[in-house]
Amino acid sequence: MVHAGSCRLGLVLLLLLALVNAGRGQEPDLESVLRDLTSDTFVVREAATATLLQGGSEFRARLERAKDALPLEARLRVEAVLSELGTKVRAAVVDLAPTLVRLSVQDLPLPTFLERLGSLGGCTVRLAMASPGVTAANDPAVRRITMDLAEAPFFSVLDQVCRELGYTMSRDYQSGDFLLSPGQVPSDFVAYPGPLRAELTGLSLTRHVQFTGSSTSSASLQVRIDLESDTPVLGLLQPLEVPPTEDNLGNQVTFPRPPRQGRHVINFEHQRQSWLGVTMEMPDPRATKIPKLTLPLLVLVATEMGEAFDQVTDSAASALQAKPFSLDHVFPSESELQLIVSYVADAPIGDGTVKQPPRGEKFTVLDASGQPIAILQVRPGASNLGREVRTLVLPPGSHPARVEARWVRRFEVRELPATFENVPLL
Repeated sequence: MVHAGSCRLGLVLLLLLALVNAGRGQEPDLESVLRDLTSDTFVVREAATATLLQGGSEFRARLERAKDALPLEARLRVEAVLSELGTKVRAAVVDLAPTLVRLSVQDLPLPTFLERLGSLGGCTVRLAMASPGVTAANDPAVRRITMDLAEAPFFSVLDQVCRELGYTMSRDYQSGDFLLSPGQVPSDFVAYPGPLRAELTGLSLTRHVQFTGSSTSSASLQVRIDLESDTPVLGLLQPLEVPPTEDNLGNQVTFPRPPRQGRHVINFEHQRQSWLGVTMEMPDPRATKIPKLTLPLLVLVATEMGEAFDQVTDSAASALQAKPFSLDHVFPSESELQLIVSYVADAPIGDGTVKQPPRGEKFTVLDASGQPIAILQVRPGASNLGREVRTLVLPPGSHPARVEARWVRRFEVRELPATFENVPLL
């Protein structure tokens, strides 16, 4: 944070430099300006900072490349200038390929084995809390694992592990961790479209016989969707529009879309698992299976992100700043350090048939040396003056120097078909 006297001095210098450069009719030399940032004279450093501000967004790309080689104070000045220049827009890299994992271990304790599996998948895989009936003889923590699995998508390997161990897999809704515990293994009807895992968990058939009127019937498939931890997928469109297929007798099986229902988004921003119901017409009671069933999963992905950052100063801001992203308050305590940040984020632009556009954001906190600091929790707050407000919870004793933010500006819909074979109807 720059003191009021320094701000006034900077403005004066900015005006002087504008007049001088207008008279010269030439652009300032960036290399010489950067050298001035390392001057022993404060006024020269302030003048160089004002020149960079005057250069505006034309300097942005060159400053981004040059800042890391500068001394600390000069680098902080450049970062402050970049922050004042506003939001940077970057095309998002959309990679919907699954994470491939090759796992070969010998005689590893089960917790260590799961830790290694998680590290390969870019996530955390751990044992769920032990049940009251666990004894030393059947404690999973002392079980040792030898396993050799060929390279496959992470979710496929995770399912193979669960089947080998006789375990069921669930998710921690707060952290997104994969929790394994003894229990029902995954079904045989699982597909791995891109970074998703789609499992058919059941089929509900209901017949209601009316003795004095027409009878009714209904059928519904239950589907579980899991998402890898690090993926550009923001959400899933509902309801699914499933094309007709045939049962093993050649009868058509159809999946009617519920009437008067627009498409809405199941948001994956804060949880990476969802359960879906797919309505279908009651199948022929003589049929035993559907040889091939494809669910066209429509996912939303970010194609353009807004990026901005702010510096952490010794005192909190007195009011919301007129910047696209700002650090507004710092609240230290014995148990945690809270950073209150806010940013201006208009509704993302994309498919107009989506009822409510998806939101996605990511924050990074760095110390003075550029090393990341763990963010324990991101707490949403009420919007304030058109700005989204978030509380970033850091470990106590943290020393943040810079906060970075990324949020979705544009999105599009991509299809990831999940195909299942020989789905039973009985």
